[in-house]
Amino acid sequence: MSDWLWQRRLEDAAKRLADPGCAHLPVGTLAYGSGFANRAHFSRRFKDRHGMAPCKDRAAAFTGTP
Repeated sequence: MSDWLWQRRLEDAAKRLADPGCAHLPVGTLAYGSGFANRAHFSRRFKDRHGMAPCKDRAAAFTGTP
């Protein structure tokens, strides 16, 4: 159950990171809004799942680079 929950939280955060409407929000705010207790934990989990830091993923989403 907890793996499923972490996966859902990471998916929610990834959508928010790529959403231009959330571009003004700091990564930490998006992490908290997705259910993470702190940014460091979120960053570790995100990088393990997506292979890059959340800020780099956000930059790639807005510039269109993979």
